[in-house]
Amino acid sequence: MHCVYCNGYLKEFSVRNTKSMKQHMLNSDLRNMLPSMTHGKCVSCGSIIATDNRMKSEEFLLSIYNNLPKDYWQELQSEKSNSFFVELGNLLNPNQNSDMSICDVGCGDGKFLDCISECWQKFGVELGKANEHMINHKKITYFNGTLDRSPFRKHSMDIITYIDVFEHLADPRKEIKIAKEFLSPNGKIVIYTGNANSIYSKMSGKNWTYLNVVGHIAVASEKGLINALNSCGFTKIDVLNVNHHSSVSFPKWLFYLLASKLLGNRGNIPLFNDHMIMIASI
Repeated sequence: MHCVYCNGYLKEFSVRNTKSMKQHMLNSDLRNMLPSMTHGKCVSCGSIIATDNRMKSEEFLLSIYNNLPKDYWQELQSEKSNSFFVELGNLLNPNQNSDMSICDVGCGDGKFLDCISECWQKFGVELGKANEHMINHKKITYFNGTLDRSPFRKHSMDIITYIDVFEHLADPRKEIKIAKEFLSPNGKIVIYTGNANSIYSKMSGKNWTYLNVVGHIAVASEKGLINALNSCGFTKIDVLNVNHHSSVSFPKWLFYLLASKLLGNRGNIPLFNDHMIMIASI
């Protein structure tokens, strides 16, 4: 297999047995279909890519997302995540321009779109099980499916966001090309995802907890994601290195890192300063 971001060679990186994993997305049938989660690391760009059944079957991935517990989205919400969403919305539309449209792909229960200013014209796309809150939402135009199959007008979106989405995509370059078709001439694609080549993710190594999520199949490095964007015609790219809103403090991260070393390089090392926001235009 090759890197889905730069087509580089993948070197074996990590193996996780799913039988003993605490993973709410995996029922017994799915665990039997995926006895282990394996990742390779790209020797060219440093991205970390799944090399198991998750990359070979769209049906398998869909079965994972349709197996989410009812309270899945609520568990992800916090004051920190809400504050981050507000700040991101203000960053993308500092003048509160009411003519600007935004489409959040992988919108889940619409929390990001709910948190940002009412000045936006809001659109949401979600592939997983349809969310009742979004179906009945009066201020968000919602489509349950993929962006390329949506009824939204092409070349009409000022901003298309992918928040915690790209790590779930088996073909991220294909998704970038689709987003390009829906962006207005001066539109921007915004990608918020883990950075496989950040200092802290590299120090965490194969025990980085980000790799313990069954849906995380294509974890980009900064170099890899820039390569993918460039190959699709995006040349103006800004990169912000950020903390994920579920990150722990540095002392807590350091404790887990040292504990992992003492346990013979085992355990899960939590997130800390290992994410990026990439804002790109043509």
